[in-house]
Amino acid sequence: MNLDDISQYLEQFDQGKLWIIYIFAILFIALLVDLIQKRILSRVQTRLEKTSTPWDDALVHALRRPVSLLIWIIGLSLALQMMQIAAADVVREVGIMLVITWTLTRLISFMEMNILHQKEIAGKTIDRTTANAVSQLLRISVLITAFLVILQTLGVNISAILAFGGIGGIAVG
Repeated sequence: MNLDDISQYLEQFDQGKLWIIYIFAILFIALLVDLIQKRILSRVQTRLEKTSTPWDDALVHALRRPVSLLIWIIGLSLALQMMQIAAADVVREVGIMLVITWTLTRLISFMEMNILHQKEIAGKTIDRTTANAVSQLLRISVLITAFLVILQTLGVNISAILAFGGIGGIAVG
């Protein structure tokens, strides 16, 4: 069976209902890509656990769940686009921003844990409160930036919000 046989088979269907097959194909491909990436990241993680650097372990661990979500967001937005729903592009853009935000916050958390654990093993003292404060500041800055980018993507003019933040900073400072 080759591609011509498949196209001839699909031409037998009513052209108005062919989009259902395309949506099924898109979601099936998303499922396959998700399974493949899980296997790849699993193998990469087992190899990277043998290294001594905390960065690679934290990066792979931070990517595991968000990459799955990213694959499904792209697959579902393509399915929405196939159904000619106008919001498909906005859903994809906002979803990608949420996945990037989730990945960065997970990376910051795992890096904090890995650095603290590595310092404890080495017998060096590190102030947990300072490490926690820096980690929380980084996460908050990522969340605020993502929130502003998502608002801009949704069509909200963020100039007023940024101006208010600047005036509020002057008033507090």
